Amino acid sequence: MKAYIFMCNWETYEECIKKSLFGVSQAYVSDIVPGDLCFLYQYDLKILYGVWAAASVAGWHDPKAWNGRFKHQVRVQLQGEKIKQIPFSQVQYLIENSGTMIFKMGNDKAEELLRVFK
Repeated sequence: MKAYIFMCNWETYEECIKKSLFGVSQAYVSDIVPGDLCFLYQYDLKILYGVWAAASVAGWHDPKAWNGRFKHQVRVQLQGEKIKQIPFSQVQYLIENSGTMIFKMGNDKAEELLRVFK
């Protein structure tokens, strides 16, 4: 199991949710496969939202999304009935290493992050 953390702000959050589409400018999601866990970090509010599963591989699925700024896109499907939210401070120990965000997690950290959301 892998987990990916995508980032958003006030400007991009709505579009992510409405389109069930997450995107990044760098190719760190190039190996994502359907079923991998996805989370959305709203850095203006310091909230981590979840839990989604990737519903596609990475690609440029909607060139108009976010005015074309994020070309590495993944379609996502919400897992469960509603979006859950967790303050970043509760998961910071999992998704930060020496002050640097970790955007892709391997099995152990992915499973621990999922447990926090349950």
